[in-house]
Amino acid sequence: MEEGSHVPTLMIDEWMPSPTVNEFIETLKLQNPVKLNDEPTELFLPQKRRKWHPFQMNLASKSDCYIARYALKNSQPLYFWVENMGRGDARYYKIPEYYLETAKYALEYKAQVKTTIKCAKIREDIIYVRLFKKFPVFEQKMAMLFCFPLSFIKPIEWIVPLWHYSDFIWVLRRLGIDEDSIRWEGVEIG
Repeated sequence: MEEGSHVPTLMIDEWMPSPTVNEFIETLKLQNPVKLNDEPTELFLPQKRRKWHPFQMNLASKSDCYIARYALKNSQPLYFWVENMGRGDARYYKIPEYYLETAKYALEYKAQVKTTIKCAKIREDIIYVRLFKKFPVFEQKMAMLFCFPLSFIKPIEWIVPLWHYSDFIWVLRRLGIDEDSIRWEGVEIG
């Protein structure tokens, strides 16, 4: 580049916008809650091991917040962020399907469910990272700018160049995951 030429630059989150878990929750609550009388098909509760549970009123009433899935005949399911207000009253906020994984991270973050990530140096300048939960699609695309998934079908294992470790941590923080969640096998990064 010639000296003095000004090429505009964008940060990753400006070029590939996606909300952090806190921004997701705030944006969701800007909606007017909808009133639903039907029971959902399944519930996603904030817990260490991710899974959907068949709807049971006692499960729903024990949780302050959960994700409800409504299976529709001949259509894609609908997802709602549900906040229990007590005494059988709940607020339902529609989750766009492409933000479902973000909603799961947000729910776990809000409930303080700890996420564990394993890391290991495989060379002096390369790190192997194993997630136990897949990234939302937006964070997958962000991460692919500077690291490589071992599988494109289920991208939970990543190869990260050491000089991009802080970028990888930045993506994790967007999902409410702090550095304390990282378990090192072998040598730690200093």
